[in-house]
Amino acid sequence: MKKINHYIIPSFLVIFLFAGCGKNSPPPVVQQPAPPTSATQEINPAEISSKPDKNGFLSYKNKTMSFQIKFPEDWSQKIITDNVSIYFLSPESSYADPANLNITITPLKDPTALEIFTAVSIKEMEKTFTPFKLLVSKPVQLSTLPAYQVIYTGAYGGQHFKNLQIWAIKDGKSYLLSFGGSAAAYDKFVKTAQQMIETFTIL
Repeated sequence: MKKINHYIIPSFLVIFLFAGCGKNSPPPVVQQPAPPTSATQEINPAEISSKPDKNGFLSYKNKTMSFQIKFPEDWSQKIITDNVSIYFLSPESSYADPANLNITITPLKDPTALEIFTAVSIKEMEKTFTPFKLLVSKPVQLSTLPAYQVIYTGAYGGQHFKNLQIWAIKDGKSYLLSFGGSAAAYDKFVKTAQQMIETFTIL
């Protein structure tokens, strides 16, 4: 595979921003690709356990964003400036067939029910990605919170991808975990991503 030196291939994380929207207005969709390396920094090693557990996972704790999660020791990490999103990148993420798991925590301007957030989010996905195919849509649990999960395929900017997303709402914030990449990368790493998501805890 041809190595990409300057940019991480995006997994098409969708951030649904309610800030600034009127009560009758749907939130705008912001297409948030994995950031260029110039806009990121390595996560502080002091926040990562020094030794992996029996499954080969390291523990990462982010006190600023108030969550913790475990990830494979051979995955790398990037963080968008201002503690907006964390990216956990699969070993192939420097190449043309990447996969990554992203965690984004976004303040909501107004109190929003999970059901409304979910309905608007899926509707905006249908409008944004062409073609768009929803494969799984169901309520789940994230950390200790009621949450919602979708798995879908789509295309954006000429790139085709497969995504798994789980979101929940707590204390005026939306918590979004998104895993994706090309269909081949998704299938290769989805089990690992699901193991990571199961360890996600809101502090």
